[in-house]
Amino acid sequence: MAQNSFSKPLIDNAGDVLKSDWMPGVYFTADIFKTVIVEIDQLPETEETLWLRILGRDQTQERTIREVLALPTNHP
Repeated sequence: MAQNSFSKPLIDNAGDVLKSDWMPGVYFTADIFKTVIVEIDQLPETEETLWLRILGRDQTQERTIREVLALPTNHP
């Protein structure tokens, strides 16, 4: 997987919290902010993350576009 696109100090300063019941690449900020940071290039390559990963860049986006183009034409 590519080098993290989100720096460790920035994640730390945002008050990141990794939750065990969430996938990698999803960081929760302090509860007061009601915000989640998604590190797109760290998401698992599953159908659930497809439309988020297409917003990525470079190889992440290229792989995802190929994945979308390979879907059957009747795929929802």
